[in-house]
Amino acid sequence: MNAYDLDNTIYDGESGFDFYMFVLRENPRLLRYGKIVIEVMTKYKLGRLSREEMIAIFETYALAVLNDIPDLKDTVNRFWDTHMHKIKSFYYKLCRPDDVLITASFSFFINELLRRLKIQHCICSEMNLETGRITQLCYHENKATLFREHYPDVVLHRYFGDSKMDMPILKMAETGYVVKGDRIVHVMKKEKGELLCLSPKK
Repeated sequence: MNAYDLDNTIYDGESGFDFYMFVLRENPRLLRYGKIVIEVMTKYKLGRLSREEMIAIFETYALAVLNDIPDLKDTVNRFWDTHMHKIKSFYYKLCRPDDVLITASFSFFINELLRRLKIQHCICSEMNLETGRITQLCYHENKATLFREHYPDVVLHRYFGDSKMDMPILKMAETGYVVKGDRIVHVMKKEKGELLCLSPKK
């Protein structure tokens, strides 16, 4: 089994940000939430907020944001109608029926992409759309934990990500790849139980 991150890995950019800009054009009232999201994510990445604190803040605003999108399913479909071109070409060359997408994106946003890419396996974040409660956050170090919970007996042959923040799951794979743009910039490979960092072929 091969696993892929979404944003900046097989998707060119941050899909969540692109979706926010997409709905913002239709509903400028959502602009008020952008600053909050940026501040919270920055504090979390700098270690000033715990994961639990970040989730609690997001849950406070989640319902308000979703309620400002009249038809969420239709909006998501229209987003992917206009953004499928941002799936990088290398994925189409490597894709296999048993691929798994591992992403921090929420299932209500990602399910339509899975259908279009014919990806049958996905580990993502989950939210109760009636209460705004986040029931699962698939982010950085938690990706490895969730993968092992979902696939306890599966050998992860290759993992493709965009950041060494995914180091736990990069180490779990037989070969881990860090992608920048359309290039592989780091390769991590297990040999005789040791993790080797290799330079990619030019």
